[in-house]
Amino acid sequence: MKESEIGSVISFTDFANHYNGFISDYQDSLFPEPAEFMEYLCNCNGKVVVIGSRPGQGKTSLMLSLIKVYPQLPVLIFSLEMSSTQLIRRFLKVTYETYESPLLNQPIEYRVQNYRNMLDTGRNIFICDKSKVSFETFFSIVERQQCEKPVKVVFIDFYQLLDDAKPDFLSELKECAELFDVTIVILSQMKREIEEHPLETPAIDSFPHLNDPDYIDEAYYLFRPDRYKIIQDDKGNCLENLVMISGLKGKFKENRLIFQINKENGAFSQAEVLNIMNIPRNFTASYGP
Repeated sequence: MKESEIGSVISFTDFANHYNGFISDYQDSLFPEPAEFMEYLCNCNGKVVVIGSRPGQGKTSLMLSLIKVYPQLPVLIFSLEMSSTQLIRRFLKVTYETYESPLLNQPIEYRVQNYRNMLDTGRNIFICDKSKVSFETFFSIVERQQCEKPVKVVFIDFYQLLDDAKPDFLSELKECAELFDVTIVILSQMKREIEEHPLETPAIDSFPHLNDPDYIDEAYYLFRPDRYKIIQDDKGNCLENLVMISGLKGKFKENRLIFQINKENGAFSQAEVLNIMNIPRNFTASYGP
């Protein structure tokens, strides 16, 4: 029998001590499925939710993963950084984990059917990819959307690219969310200063031009440790391919939402405790003599 089939042997006492230590360190952390977080967001009618990070941490991947796992939920995306074509390509990559472009030497009928199968998802995703959006434009698009095909969540990716990205705009977005009974989820850059201490939870005023907390109902800080070459914590728990989302304001304040990241396509999924604890899934417990 191969060693991989036998599995690793670990003392039950060592496992219990490690587990208790893990629970102590991560007692304020939640390990939800992305669908649970998305369901929560779509029931925050009239709220403004801000999710911020430094560049390259996974804000857009989080948004696309949340949309992926809740296909029946109609959403509107203001994609201010990427074109609709680029965003759809990113979405297909996140959605189809084994997705590969059909080979050019395959029959055209096969290639066409392959693409149809990928795109025929029955989803209600509406994308505005104007490079600059004023509040008047934003308001009119949301108003028309709610009259024609109402959505539950409006995403802005990302806030600092809005034409009116200034503190006053936040109050207008809050009024818009309440008027149309939607959740507006704002993806936002965060100030460069937080990179000096990336492990520390920043203050809510670390969002540029979003420094009026009166109009923010929920705020989160998204942080991917391995982007800073932090792959373990001081207890040896594995932080590679994880994202931690700290609650700064709202229901999950003082909590951390932890998700696993698929390194192949960037999709978010539920984090597994044993993986973080570096415990082999096929371990054999030894109960002592």
